[in-house]
Amino acid sequence: MNIDNEKPTVVAVVGGIGSGKSFVSKALASKGFPLFDADLEARRVYDDPSVMDQIRKQWPNVADSAGNLNRVELAKIVFENSREGENELRRLNDILKIPLLRLFETWLNRNSSKIVVLDAPLLFESGWDRFADFIVFVDASKETRQKRTMARNWAKDELQRREARQLPLDFKRKKADFIVSSNDFDDIVPQLNPVLEAVQTHSKSHKRA
Repeated sequence: MNIDNEKPTVVAVVGGIGSGKSFVSKALASKGFPLFDADLEARRVYDDPSVMDQIRKQWPNVADSAGNLNRVELAKIVFENSREGENELRRLNDILKIPLLRLFETWLNRNSSKIVVLDAPLLFESGWDRFADFIVFVDASKETRQKRTMARNWAKDELQRREARQLPLDFKRKKADFIVSSNDFDDIVPQLNPVLEAVQTHSKSHKRA
């Protein structure tokens, strides 16, 4: 938990791939809290010509003749189940991390709300946990997450390949202030009441500068 009187209270949402992080983030945002979706905002980073120049130089085959990014092809490269794939992912993150961080810091500093929600799948890997006042871990079984990712037309082994590039779920679970079970989406909203109570109490007791 981080306390910074000059910033809004930040509720960060993390969890495994296919756990329902977006559902939880949007449920919190429905209470009137602005939401920063790191995955969505990363697409804006790809639109930056300087970023695309770096990507094309590193991986010439992931862009067409018009310069449009082939995300599927890029994902195949960076999530390849090998040491080389791990290195490629690190190179991609090195390209994206500073522009994305600037987007988030600008958004946070300009936000007038007392409470905001941060949906950042790589919260710990990127070091963004330093911004969080509260961390919510969205917990779903491997079977549930497998079904959800396969519904995205992912290959059966894609979930395992991608999660192998992230910190262990047990690590994230232990770092969380709240754990929300998400095997059934209908059970999620009632579990958010303690989160909302704690966040609103914290926000009232820490005035913004």
